Amino acid sequence: MLTSYALDGFAHAAEALTGRSVGARRWAEFGRMVRGAAWFSLITAGIASLAFALGGEALIALLTGLPEVRETAASYLPWMVAMPLIAVWSYLLDGVFIGATAIREMRNSIFAGLAAYLPAWWLTQALLPESLTNHGLWLAFTLFTLVRSATLIAYYHQRRRSDWREKPGPLVVQ
Repeated sequence: MLTSYALDGFAHAAEALTGRSVGARRWAEFGRMVRGAAWFSLITAGIASLAFALGGEALIALLTGLPEVRETAASYLPWMVAMPLIAVWSYLLDGVFIGATAIREMRNSIFAGLAAYLPAWWLTQALLPESLTNHGLWLAFTLFTLVRSATLIAYYHQRRRSDWREKPGPLVVQ
């Protein structure tokens, strides 16, 4: 939750800053705002992943003293290490697309992620032994986030090449 709040904070900043740039059609500023938010988001995601990798078991120990709960939670730490580095893009680009009022792309990315999530979840629940079904849920959610991030990245690059750039002015011959 702390990681999602931190990443969402940069998404909210990107929303406001890119929204202002899009409204004013200042595309160089728009690019700087996206790059700046991406830089801080990536640093935050990297620190969170590193913290989970190095101190995850200590964090779990702070949350519970029950050995069985600690053991179970520790088995899911690899998912927690990977998730910030995968989810960072969907958080960041949510802010960019909201700021640019490009909601259709966000909707489509959710549908694409869902199209990956549902079969992955269903297959892992049907094929994995009961002791691993929660790992199947994590796999499906990670796949959802990965597909959603990849879809938003592709949309961002497409929009940046077409709509979100300086347009050449009319050629004036004197």
